[in-house]
Amino acid sequence: MAALVIRIPAVRLGVLCRRVRRAVALLTVLLGLAFLQSLPAGLLPGNIWPNPNVETDANADGVPDFWHRGGSLVTIDVWNAALSVSPTHSFQLNDASTTAYGEWYSDRLNISSGTDYQFRYNLRYTITNVGPMRVTVNFYNAADAYVSGVSYLFAGAHDFWEEFTQSFTVPAGATKLGLSFTSGGGSDVTGQVWLDDISLAPAVTVNSLVPYIENFPLLPNPLIIRDWKQTALDYHQLAFNPSVTGPYLPLLYE
Repeated sequence: MAALVIRIPAVRLGVLCRRVRRAVALLTVLLGLAFLQSLPAGLLPGNIWPNPNVETDANADGVPDFWHRGGSLVTIDVWNAALSVSPTHSFQLNDASTTAYGEWYSDRLNISSGTDYQFRYNLRYTITNVGPMRVTVNFYNAADAYVSGVSYLFAGAHDFWEEFTQSFTVPAGATKLGLSFTSGGGSDVTGQVWLDDISLAPAVTVNSLVPYIENFPLLPNPLIIRDWKQTALDYHQLAFNPSVTGPYLPLLYE
């Protein structure tokens, strides 16, 4: 029985190849997005902040280690298990009061005076009354006396997670650092806000402010770069050569 040979015109083959490439590209994007959802939080390399994912509660008291509830109404301060960046918890300030405020505040961490640091955290918020709310870096001296602080303010509607990376220099005389996460502004500020995945690192250890990029190698090993000129020449020789032989060849339709 004679074999059935179907020759596909080069023009049609080119269209088919383009469609296949587009389908593969779309599938790659979808798989990439699914992979990103499974990535761990983008903590700073060299992180020195304890319990960065706010998950550890060694004494099972309902408050994550290294942190405390504060403010004028502690019921505003929620250790939330329903919404987070890294599983399974985040801090939440659920403030419906126009006369009180809530606050999560940390223990104090030893730092170096005059040193540059990077500070990274993830925020999500829906502030329904006049803002702002704030994340604050507080500096203290060796005697635990307050030296100064830097507040990062936010207000409005931002109902999705966003990662923020801030830079600061420790002021002279400061040897300790504490963080606070506060639902004011004034006591009249209301709304809901979440905080997760907190990291702190000396600036010299940070190569990039883009999440996950810091952990990539500088170059692949081995580094292989395709010769695209030769690839194009090889394809031209295959697709437009009427003398080439082999299964389903030649591709050129005459």
